[in-house]
Amino acid sequence: MKNFKGKKKKVKEVKFDAINGKVGDTNWAIDYSKAAKRYALRSDAGFFYSHASLTACQKKAANKEVVWE
Repeated sequence: MKNFKGKKKKVKEVKFDAINGKVGDTNWAIDYSKAAKRYALRSDAGFFYSHASLTACQKKAANKEVVWE
């Protein structure tokens, strides 16, 4: 007899609209990857930070002094 783990678990779908901000002329965004199940903080200047917690990404953005639109 086979046992399938998580067979009766419900799939939780995260709906998340990207958050956009700026530091000077640099654009910043926090978005969510459904495939990786992680939030990503990125800038158009090449900065990238990924974490499972939205709060962690927001704290990292606060350290970079991002102003949200």
